[in-house]
Amino acid sequence: MSKVRAVHISPESTKSAVDNGLYPVEISEDEEDAVIFDHRAEAYKIFLEDWKSQCEGNVRPIMHTFFYPVNSMEGATEDKVLELWKEEWGNAGFDTIILSLDDAKKHPDFEEVEKIMIPLYGKTGYNALCFYRWLAMVVSGGGWMSDYDTFPTNFPINEGLDLPNGGDFISFQSYVPALMSGTAEEWNRVSKMVITAIPRIETLPGDERDIISDKNAFYVLHRENNLENHIDFVPFGRGVTDGYLYDSPRQVNCEKMNIGRAVHMSPALAHSAVVYKESRAEGSRIFLNDWRSQCGRPVMHTFFHAISPDTHDLLRLWKDEWTRAGFNPVVLTLDDAKRHPDFEEVETKMALLHGKRDYNALCFYRWLAMAASGGGWMSDYDTFPMNFPIEVALKLPNGGMFTSYQRHIPALMSGSEDEWNRVSKLVIDAIPRIGKKWIKSDMHAFNVLKEEHNTGIIFKQGLPGEIVQPGFVYRKGSPRQVPCKKVVQILAVHMAHATVHASVLDGTYPLEVREDDPNGVERRTEASKVFLDDVRSQCG
Repeated sequence: MSKVRAVHISPESTKSAVDNGLYPVEISEDEEDAVIFDHRAEAYKIFLEDWKSQCEGNVRPIMHTFFYPVNSMEGATEDKVLELWKEEWGNAGFDTIILSLDDAKKHPDFEEVEKIMIPLYGKTGYNALCFYRWLAMVVSGGGWMSDYDTFPTNFPINEGLDLPNGGDFISFQSYVPALMSGTAEEWNRVSKMVITAIPRIETLPGDERDIISDKNAFYVLHRENNLENHIDFVPFGRGVTDGYLYDSPRQVNCEKMNIGRAVHMSPALAHSAVVYKESRAEGSRIFLNDWRSQCGRPVMHTFFHAISPDTHDLLRLWKDEWTRAGFNPVVLTLDDAKRHPDFEEVETKMALLHGKRDYNALCFYRWLAMAASGGGWMSDYDTFPMNFPIEVALKLPNGGMFTSYQRHIPALMSGSEDEWNRVSKLVIDAIPRIGKKWIKSDMHAFNVLKEEHNTGIIFKQGLPGEIVQPGFVYRKGSPRQVPCKKVVQILAVHMAHATVHASVLDGTYPLEVREDDPNGVERRTEASKVFLDDVRSQCG
C-alpha cells in the first residue's frame, strides 16, 4: 500500500475478494452479486479505516496547491517557485499534489463560474484562476491546500494526517487564502460562499472594493463571519507568518519564525526583501536556508537526480532519518547546480568525459549545487545519521573550513559558502591529475587533493565521534546483533553499493539474499531501514 497512489475497488476485484474470503463485510451465501455490490461503499470504508489504523506509520499527509503557468517577477517563471514549494513540503514529510485548470473543470459549477470570470479577466486571467482553485480542491476531495508561495515552518505533522477542528474549514492567514484545510464537504460549502460573495465585494473598505478577487470575496465572508458561515479565520501572524522576517540584512527574527505553521512569500514581500535577486524562488530559498541555519534546526543537504526507480525510496528514507535526527533535510537538484556561474564550463568538461547526465557527471555537479546554495552540511543520499549530536551541526566545525568525514569519499562534508566554492574549483581542476587506471570521478579527484596535502581541506581519519562507517554495523557471526558500544562512536553510516555488496559476502546483510538480487543492492533501501530500526530497538 505504501507504493500506490490509489486503490480501484472495481466490481471484478470486489467479486474476487468475496470469493477468496477477503471481503470485509459479511455476506450470506445466497446473496446475489447485485446485493454484494450494494455493500461496496461500506466495505471500502472499512478497508480504508483498516489501512489507516494498521499502516499509519507509512502514510504521508498530502498538501495540495493550484498552479497555472504564468510569467511574472521581471521575467522569471513561477514554476521555480512551484519547484521550491514541492521540495519544502516534501522535506517536511508531505506528499505534494499540484492541481490544475483541468481539475477545476471537473467541478459541476465550473462553467457557471467561468461565465462570471470571462467578462472580468478572460478565461485564464490570474484572478480568475484564483477562483478556480477552490473548485479544483472540491473535486480533489478536500484536505490541505497552500498557495505555491507558502512554505512549511513549524507544521505539526500529525495535523497533516488528521484535519484539525474535525475537518471544519480553517483559513490560517485570516482571509488570505495562503493555507487552508477542510473536508471535501467543507470545501464545497465554502467555495460556493466565496462565489456568491463576489457582488458584495463593493461593500469592502478602501481599495479592496475595486478588485474582484477570491481574497476579497473571502474578506467579505471574514467581515460577515457568523455562526452560519462557520469558518475559522486564524488571526494574522498566528497561523501563517509573512515572509522575509529579518531584523537586519540576513539576520532572521527567530522568535517570530517560531510562530505559526508556515510562511507566505507573497510577490509584494519579495519586491521589498533584502534577499530578492533574480527571482522570487531564489529569494525564498535564501530566506528559508537562513532561517534553518540561524533558528535551531540545522540543514542537511543532499543532491539528487533520479538514475533508477529505487533511488526515490532511498531518498525518502534519507529525508526521514535526517528529520528524525533533528535536521531539516534539503534536496538539491540539477537546477541548483545550474545557478553556479561555472556550470556551463563544467558541463562542457563532463560531456567529453562522461556525457552531460552520466552518473559521474552528476557527482561533480553536486559540488556546484552546494556552492550555489550557500554551503553548509551535505551528505550523500545513501548516508544516514547514527549518533550525530545536534549541537555539532548547529555551527559549522573548524570555523567553516572544508571538512570531509569519510576521508576522500564525499559521503558527509561541511564547509562555508566560500569554502564550497573554493574546493569545488579544486576538485574540477584535479581531474587531469587522476591516475590513468581510475575513473574520472569526483571521489578520485578528491583523493588527489587528499594525497597532495596542501589544499587546506580537513580529511577526518575516523576518530571516535567522527566516524562515517561504511555498511551495516552488525556483529559478525551474530545475525542482526548491533554492537551498541561501537555505534555510540559513529556519526553516520554510508550504505554505498560496494559496501552493501560486501555485507552480503561477509554475512552482515540483514535480509535474506535472493536469486534475483544476489548483491543485495536492489533492496538497499529496505536493508538500510531494517538496520536503522535494529539500532534504535537494541541501543535506544
